[in-house]
Amino acid sequence: MMNLLVDTKNWKRSIKVESYKLYLPVEHEQDVYCDRYRHMLGTLDIVENEVRTYICGVDFTYKDIGEQSLPFVTINGKAKSYENVCKVLGFPHLVQKPNHTVRHEGVYDNEFD
Repeated sequence: MMNLLVDTKNWKRSIKVESYKLYLPVEHEQDVYCDRYRHMLGTLDIVENEVRTYICGVDFTYKDIGEQSLPFVTINGKAKSYENVCKVLGFPHLVQKPNHTVRHEGVYDNEFD
């Protein structure tokens, strides 16, 4: 049997782990932005980063998040906007005006019509 000694006092190398947590609404309220968030976080290396997805009603309640509207991502504990998440993760092309406007739930006006 071999003994291994590690000098932790002089250990200069530290591992920085980024924490990405995605908070989604219940399944029937999820939209295209929820899918975009999922796909963006799916590109991250899960060995070097903590990547978690939480769904309302399963993993947390609306009381737990306070005034924050769903969906949203926290990076190292700080809530970020969709545009900021796109820039941080290297997807600036996804920060564009959507090609539809919502008249009311379930009915969309296409700007190309």
